[in-house]
Amino acid sequence: MTHRAADALAALAPDGGAAILAEAGIATWSDALASAPGDVVEGADGWTLLGRLRDFWVDQRDLQPAMAATRALLREAVTQVGAHHPDAAVELAVFGDLAMRAGRFREGASLVERAWRTALPALAPDDPRLVALAGPVAWAWVQAGRLDEAEEALSRALAACRRHRPDALGVVVAQLGEVRARRGRTAEAIPLLAEAHRWYATRFGADHPATVSRCRQLAAALQTEQRWVEAVPRWREAWENLTRAGDAEGCAAVAVELAVALEVLGERAEALRRLEESVGWTRGAGDPHPLLSARLSVLANAELKRGRVVVAEGLLREALDAERRVSGEASVPVAERLAALGGLLARTGRVDEALGWLDTAASLLRGQLGDADPRTGAVVDMLVALLIERAQAALDARDRELAAMALARAWALSGPVLGHVHARTRAVRDLRERHRLA
Repeated sequence: MTHRAADALAALAPDGGAAILAEAGIATWSDALASAPGDVVEGADGWTLLGRLRDFWVDQRDLQPAMAATRALLREAVTQVGAHHPDAAVELAVFGDLAMRAGRFREGASLVERAWRTALPALAPDDPRLVALAGPVAWAWVQAGRLDEAEEALSRALAACRRHRPDALGVVVAQLGEVRARRGRTAEAIPLLAEAHRWYATRFGADHPATVSRCRQLAAALQTEQRWVEAVPRWREAWENLTRAGDAEGCAAVAVELAVALEVLGERAEALRRLEESVGWTRGAGDPHPLLSARLSVLANAELKRGRVVVAEGLLREALDAERRVSGEASVPVAERLAALGGLLARTGRVDEALGWLDTAASLLRGQLGDADPRTGAVVDMLVALLIERAQAALDARDRELAAMALARAWALSGPVLGHVHARTRAVRDLRERHRLA
């Protein structure tokens, strides 16, 4: 059978397909067919066989032979039906999709958009070819931030898919759900993401990597909508499957999300175990791992809720050190870690230490993000509140010099960042005027 299929492929071109094979980086058609499953080869001749073989290579993410086969299929479609026929547009879309996957995004995006615009006027609303066309162009539009156009294309494809292409339903439903989630319409995305998860589980099994990925997407959407009771089983399912698969990095990522949901539901013991496991793996997985600081911060918050202030402070200091090594001393992430540590110290009454951390954080954020950024405003608001507290304590102790210094710093921050009508700014002004410290 393989010999017959190889002969059929060789007969597609006068050179026996030598040009296709050379572009594909394959010596012979027998070599090309060697790893293909029987359902690719059986009952197909000529161009149909090449199309099936191309689809197999696409599934295997073997881009070089897939692109070579698609180029040949596109040439044949243009010869047979013309460049503006929907069948030729489908091949053009596949080629553009492969180009994007190969890192030639601008070229590929242009091709898939041209294919979509060319074919769309000639297709009925439920034409099955919409499925092949919509996926690539929607992905290109998502990358370009054109989410409304991506949603429109996928909505068209879904209508066609439900009627004609149940074999592709899960993929299209998942893509549409992702787009709606990105557009902030998470509640609308959840039914689609749930359908995609069920489809993948039925088709590939609950422990297949693609199914686990869909499970994680669904859990994240449920968590965004604060549907914690529904999110926990999905996070737990993903965590258990990743554990069985030996995917330690995936387990560490999911464990943090599972712990957040468990904490909300009051299941604190399991939440803490998951966080400790995640941080334990992350500590040993890099120098440091890019996510170590974030995971340490989540664990610190969990410890703080349990009243373990000293442990939380140690974790936040470790997070700050890791962030400095990953992001650089004068970075926004470092400023956010400084602010978190300052906030903890302020809550525990160590105001002088807190002021130092928060002042450094505020200066960094003003320099990196500007005064109008909400993150700058949040830190400055906390810092000014502490400065007012420090000034009032100094006034109570009849230390006018210290009070004046604290209020001068608060005034320099509050007006430019918080605005002159903000309550903190008014409080600073009132204190300075009442005690003649301006």
